[in-house]
Amino acid sequence: PAEQSLRENEERFSKIFQCSPMGLALSTVNEGRYLDANQAFLNLLQRSRAEVIGHTAAELDIWDNPEQRAGIMTTLDEQGAVHNVELLIRGRLGQTSAILWSAEKVVIAGTSCLLGLSMDITRRKQAEGERDRLFNLSLDMLCVAGFDGRLQQVNPAWTECLGWTAEELTSRPMLDFILPEDHAATRRIRETIYQDMPVRGFENRYRCKDGSYRWLSWTVHPLMQSRQVFSVARDITERKQAEESLFASEQRLNAFFTSAPAGLVLLDKQLRYVQLNETVAKINGLPMKDHLGKTIREILPKVAPVAEPLLQRVLATGEPVLNVELSGETPSQPGVLRHWM
Repeated sequence: PAEQSLRENEERFSKIFQCSPMGLALSTVNEGRYLDANQAFLNLLQRSRAEVIGHTAAELDIWDNPEQRAGIMTTLDEQGAVHNVELLIRGRLGQTSAILWSAEKVVIAGTSCLLGLSMDITRRKQAEGERDRLFNLSLDMLCVAGFDGRLQQVNPAWTECLGWTAEELTSRPMLDFILPEDHAATRRIRETIYQDMPVRGFENRYRCKDGSYRWLSWTVHPLMQSRQVFSVARDITERKQAEESLFASEQRLNAFFTSAPAGLVLLDKQLRYVQLNETVAKINGLPMKDHLGKTIREILPKVAPVAEPLLQRVLATGEPVLNVELSGETPSQPGVLRHWM
């Protein structure tokens, strides 16, 4: 019964060994000579069983970096096992495959052996390479940060925009680079992100290496399991400057409209009132709000027949009309003929 149980255990181990989707190989410690290998391992090497069994890794020129093997063997001698080591191995045609390799020392029939497990991660490494290329080539500022408020990885667009090196940016808390006036808003938005809520369109100002500041607009996605955030930041400084210039221009125009002693009106292409000052409202005898959205004909029906042709000519030609006298009645003083220039 003991012998039968032993045979059954050996058969089960053999079936598991051969059917495993991961590459399994048994080799001697001293020479690295292969004693057994399953089909998944043979497929990694693109070799037949006869080409592998009885030969050493050195004879088959499997290791892409033989010096790495020496370091791994030292670890095996000291610890008896290695786990999840990334390696490159060569196949029969010279192509390389990336594997995640684990091995443990075992003694079989008095011989010190290695039982190695190889997981093919070639596609994963290729995908990571493509991701890294996209990350580094992006014109947007891409980054990975931790929940501790520190940048962990930035792409070259950060240096191009702000002047800091990647090492400088990742060596200090992010708040060190943010305008102090924006600290409170940044902290609040972080609390939102840490609640597993993505953020789009948050804006704050980052300090450049030359001491100036740039406006950044953020799209942030939290990665709760790893306690990280992946972010895309876009430099919107020119847009913000344009908005500020437009606001200042509008303020000046509004001030001019408000303080001008003469009546001023801004009309759209349908000759509807868009903006006017209080002087015009008093002349016409109607509140300012009652003008907005209405045409000259609706507000000044007796003046419109004369004014409309002149204004339509300005719209058609782009040429101003100067020093033209108009006469007519207004709702404020019916029956009284008023004159304008």
